[in-house]
Amino acid sequence: NNNEQLFMGFDFYRINRFGRLEKYYYIQLRGAFLSAIHHQIIENQLDTETITISYEFILCQHLIANTEFSYLALPENYNRLFLPNSKNQTNNRFKTLNSKAIGRLLAAGGVYNGNIEGFRDTAEKLGGDAIKGYDQILNEKTAGIAIATASILLTKRSNVDTYTEINSYLGKLRGQ
Repeated sequence: NNNEQLFMGFDFYRINRFGRLEKYYYIQLRGAFLSAIHHQIIENQLDTETITISYEFILCQHLIANTEFSYLALPENYNRLFLPNSKNQTNNRFKTLNSKAIGRLLAAGGVYNGNIEGFRDTAEKLGGDAIKGYDQILNEKTAGIAIATASILLTKRSNVDTYTEINSYLGKLRGQ
């Protein structure tokens, strides 16, 4: 049952200097829910199973040092022991939105929303090729199309401020 709260206790053992097993660490989870179980089987690598648990309370006891914590105390070099998974190459395409396609999309959004300069500023802030894509849509050669599109949009939303803003931007393109 996914709604059942669990009580979990984990005992950790080590081999002492006399060659005997001794319990040295104890972790107790109260109000725990099993969230997920993931299996990873890769050829020529160690098979792994990851169990994700959410819990309401944790108790950690270091039995040798006789200390208790209400949080998980990890060793200083824990991150060197368990390295995070390397990111796939496929995730790199989602890192930044600064392509020409994004610039073209911003230009269209600027015309449609009547905020040409605001959308241009956004394209400039994104950097990369975003401003080039923006300029492909809104430049001196395409100003006529922008005027026609803007006038069609203005008939839908007759707003004098929007009309003035579009004209001021187109005037800047022509050097007026």
